Amino acid sequence: MATRSTVSQRTQVGLEVTPGTAVPAQKILQSLTVELSPSVESTPFKPRGSKYPTVVAANKEWSEGDLEGAPTYDEVIYPLASVFGKPANPVAVMDAATPSGAYLWTFDTNSSAPDVPATYTIEQGDDTLAERASFATFTDFGLDISRDEVGVSGSVIASALERGITLATGAVPVATDLVPILPGQVCVYVSEDPETLGDPETHLPTVLEVNPSVGGKYGPAWFLNCLVAGFSGIVEQAEPDFTVDLTVEANADGISWGQTFRTGETRFIRVEATGPQIKAGVDASRYRFTWDLAVKTLEPGEYSDEDGVYAVAPSLQVVHDAGWGKASHIEVVNKVAGL
Repeated sequence: MATRSTVSQRTQVGLEVTPGTAVPAQKILQSLTVELSPSVESTPFKPRGSKYPTVVAANKEWSEGDLEGAPTYDEVIYPLASVFGKPANPVAVMDAATPSGAYLWTFDTNSSAPDVPATYTIEQGDDTLAERASFATFTDFGLDISRDEVGVSGSVIASALERGITLATGAVPVATDLVPILPGQVCVYVSEDPETLGDPETHLPTVLEVNPSVGGKYGPAWFLNCLVAGFSGIVEQAEPDFTVDLTVEANADGISWGQTFRTGETRFIRVEATGPQIKAGVDASRYRFTWDLAVKTLEPGEYSDEDGVYAVAPSLQVVHDAGWGKASHIEVVNKVAGL
């Protein structure tokens, strides 16, 4: 018997119509990786007079995994649609009356009403042995951006792994020509007014690192229900951890975050990456990732040396801004017409 090799293991995903009801996983992610592993809560019981347990009760079983990879404009929409809620269908970017081949995706999170996450069926394994889990939901998502690289992080929870399945046939890549989000494409903007974000005077040119992230967005809902093999639903958590960590030159702009900490003022920050045009001559068709956030200073940050640059690293809390009417807004332009 041939030894099972790691290199032959692959992952496929499918967008669920009804959360928790498995569908054939017909899409292959090539820039992002999620590998689910079993998670359990069990109780061993040892009767009096025995050194060793005689019963192990399997109380709960589910699966979870980490999100890793090199984010692309094409596939970043998959975790975003789960963490921030399934968006409406993307809008075609037009070249006058002609489609350019580009699509605009928009992701907003409700500050008080529930978000409705996209859930996925994840299949993993090879042609001889595979597993499947439904209800896969991204609970955490973050970008780690420096001049060296752009990374992605996150977490997924799903139902218990169903073993002994066959991988869905006919699965295709999300895109055949993935376009990565590159460090040299990223600019950061800061403003007192969200309407001016992106204007030249709001550009912050001395950012060394920026790390927007949200964590603990959803959790499993467990009920006494013998008709369900695992958790019965996904419930949004009351206090997700939504922050932006900056590392910037400790110049006047950098240390000004200490003043906004004292005053409690809100600032608006934009992290934007702009890629090549999808249709030549149509600037609106450029690959683009834009993340706007309302923030207050959580911690002014410590000073440090970053390759000779005197730097400071404020931590910013994402907040709901009443005037803007939201806390976060994301737009992605790519060539993907649907999940």
